[in-house]
Amino acid sequence: MGLSEQKVFAIGWHKTATTSVIQALSQLGLHCLHGPVALYPSIAAGHADLRLLEPWGAVADMPIPLIVPQLQRQYPDARFLMTIRNEAAWLDSVEEMFRIGNEPRAELEGRSLWDTLSETRFIHQIHKLAYGATEFEWSRFLDRYRQHNDAVRRRFVGWGESYLEVDVSRGLTWEPLCRWLGLPAPKEPFPWLNVKSEDEWTLCGLRVVPSD
Repeated sequence: MGLSEQKVFAIGWHKTATTSVIQALSQLGLHCLHGPVALYPSIAAGHADLRLLEPWGAVADMPIPLIVPQLQRQYPDARFLMTIRNEAAWLDSVEEMFRIGNEPRAELEGRSLWDTLSETRFIHQIHKLAYGATEFEWSRFLDRYRQHNDAVRRRFVGWGESYLEVDVSRGLTWEPLCRWLGLPAPKEPFPWLNVKSEDEWTLCGLRVVPSD
């Protein structure tokens, strides 16, 4: 099966370089979707409507990590990429994301980004499903992150080359990804997109200037 005919699911928890990964897969020629929040209603009803994923060659970020068992059953020939990250750095990143997403904003008439009826309309619901909470809680979030990583590792025992785990804390490069996919590495630098190094934040397609 050629790469153009094969699905790639990035099943690492959110804030584990999913933006960089999906950009890299796009540069490698896959038709990519980042953050398929339209899946939420069917997930909340108990069974994800995977027909929504059919047009896409690669998909990453929430709520994809929440439906790994269903993806395994539906796409046994797919490739599954698990990204992990240093726990302390991950917690810092998630805490900052939740702070920005939840803070009232004057331009939204005192509402937060995650209160608006825009492409973010399912964000709070997905967080509730993932964590049982919509406000950052250190111990709850860390426990959930560890549970996901442990569950994925157990599920993919014996899957061989269909499964790849990458620790992005050590730096993300073309080499492991291209070797896994059987593709030559592009000449361009790996698209390492570190949101904290930018002047603006991007949340679900909305550009947000952080408060002082």
